[in-house]
Amino acid sequence: MSKLNKEKLAALILVIIIIALVIYNVFSMEMQKIENRRELEEEARREIEMLEEIKSEEAREIAEYYQKFRPLKDEFIEKTVELSEELDSEFINVGQLKELASKRRDAVTGYREKLLLIENIPAPLETFYNYELEFIDSDIETINLVLSYYESGNYSTFDEPKIEKLYLDTEALFIEAEKEMKRVFENYGLVYILEGAE
Repeated sequence: MSKLNKEKLAALILVIIIIALVIYNVFSMEMQKIENRRELEEEARREIEMLEEIKSEEAREIAEYYQKFRPLKDEFIEKTVELSEELDSEFINVGQLKELASKRRDAVTGYREKLLLIENIPAPLETFYNYELEFIDSDIETINLVLSYYESGNYSTFDEPKIEKLYLDTEALFIEAEKEMKRVFENYGLVYILEGAE
């Protein structure tokens, strides 16, 4: 083999080696990309599973909280309805009004005390819980204002605009609490629990 042929062969071998190295480099980079993509997909899948597990756990906590909360709320609403029916049923004097207002305050105060005894409020329900406590406190403030009016004996001091504003604020807080609870239950796919309670 001549020197020229040897040089051509060496150059050809060198070109083949370079091409092989380039192909190997491209191939290994593509394999690394595939591996990285697979790892990212696996990591994303694990994150989704973890989020579903967390959401599932939170959903369970929400349902458990609701099992404790709902009887308290139902009892409070039942007492409130009974007192309202009693108020509407016949002519009532000031003494009876004071007694009914006191019973109403006892009902809402009892509800508040029982609500505070429920431990471990699930994080998604914290806003609802705060609205519910604000509703209760506003309700107590409204009833106390009405009672102070009846207990004063001076019926010319009736501050109707203030009582009406407190009443409207209380009603708005009640509605906000209900809307927030519904929002959370919808977010966690638990609306069927609320619908079952109606």
